[in-house]
Amino acid sequence: MYWTILFEREDVYQKAEKQLSVMISRDKNRAAVILWSVANETPNHQKRLEFLSRLVDKARALDSCIQR
Repeated sequence: MYWTILFEREDVYQKAEKQLSVMISRDKNRAAVILWSVANETPNHQKRLEFLSRLVDKARALDSCIQR
């Protein structure tokens, strides 16, 4: 995710989740990938935290190698 994202919108979250899911599915066997990124240079506020926390939970659910 990036700086100007509208963290409060559910449709934006759904698109972000889809992109994350595609990335994990597509790149799961690439040696260069050691962790899944969910954001870069985003402002710090509550809606951001909620949005990114949901994405992190999704990444953990999709990647069986991540310890819970």
